[in-house]
Amino acid sequence: MKLEPVACICGIAPCKPVLLEEIMKQILLVVILLLNACDGSSAPTPKIAEPQREALEKAKGVDQILQKGNEETQEKISESEGK
Repeated sequence: MKLEPVACICGIAPCKPVLLEEIMKQILLVVILLLNACDGSSAPTPKIAEPQREALEKAKGVDQILQKGNEETQEKISESEGK
């Protein structure tokens, strides 16, 4: 089967016919390039805010201790008022 050039949509110059196989090859190439570009294993993620995260965890621990102490104090006050 011989393919003949067809007029381009713009009508200015003749275009060669595009085979479905060629289009599929181009699509496959684009998909492969996109998948390679999205590969995150090439560079390790920097730990930018690690000290801040550690300080936040410490603060959360201190907050829990203070809340427990406050609850115990409130219970003692309630008990002493009830007597």
